[in-house]
Amino acid sequence: FGSADAAALAGLGPTFAELPSQSALVAALLQSHAVGADALLLGGKGSGKTAAARRFAAALGYEPHVVYCYRDMGARDLLLRRETDASGSTVWRHTEAVRAAVSGGLLVIEAAHRLPAGVLAATLGRLLTDRALQMPDGTRLLPPGHYDELAASLGADELTARGVLRVHPAFRVLATAEPPAGADAAGTPWLSSELLSLFHVLHAPPLTVADHAAMISPLPASGPPDEVAAVRSQLLSLFAMLGKAGAAGGALPPAAAELSLTTRGLLRCADHAGQGLAAAEEVSAAVAREVAGRRGALSPSGAAALSAALRQSGFSPPPP
Repeated sequence: FGSADAAALAGLGPTFAELPSQSALVAALLQSHAVGADALLLGGKGSGKTAAARRFAAALGYEPHVVYCYRDMGARDLLLRRETDASGSTVWRHTEAVRAAVSGGLLVIEAAHRLPAGVLAATLGRLLTDRALQMPDGTRLLPPGHYDELAASLGADELTARGVLRVHPAFRVLATAEPPAGADAAGTPWLSSELLSLFHVLHAPPLTVADHAAMISPLPASGPPDEVAAVRSQLLSLFAMLGKAGAAGGALPPAAAELSLTTRGLLRCADHAGQGLAAAEEVSAAVAREVAGRRGALSPSGAAALSAALRQSGFSPPPP
């Protein structure tokens, strides 16, 4: 996490598309903010949760502090991170969660569903409800009212020396997560009643084909408009086809169920399509890269299913 992540989250960019579902979601976030509540955005992959967080932060002038969650993330990792100083010694630094609380920023907890059950509520629960926290390194965060009372009698310098910090009144938390699809390895659903009590829960509806088309249309294009429109239409058809394959198999082979193209991947591929028919092969190769993802390569059956999907959408499969 850092300034690059904050810049990526805060910038709407020149290709931002106004979507009715997104506008409604941001309006709900603003209402939650108005009553002083933190929010949890629940939605499937590609439903625009991060885009809604981006628009919310930009609308209120917040500096986003982003924490990306992972499966093995522990309680300490949410508050402190280990670094090495110039002499090679290990030191512990405050994470974006603490920095956001003290500076009055927006803490964005990305993919909160990946955290082990109970970790989020146990670690940040008091910070969300009382704006107070006892850190593992001895640092204490206090709500502004309590801190100001102590500062009036002891002095701010004395509190700083004792490791007492003031939580800024403007501090807010916005978490994004996918809806519960079962239980974790310990058999516990991650979205517990304890966690639900900490947030205003808002649902991000799935984006429609029309929404995706609206997102693609503002992207820059250098090719002939008719050709660009044709290639992007083929790409949207492929995107819809892969989505159906992942859900129910559709008209593609059973192996197509392992294929998926995210909304971010769709936008990256649509960038290539901006050159028109001359970039059709480039678009096909970009789709293959996006679908393979971190695996680097698909299984033979998956590669064959992707080739079939590309042909049905009017693309030539890339060479093996």
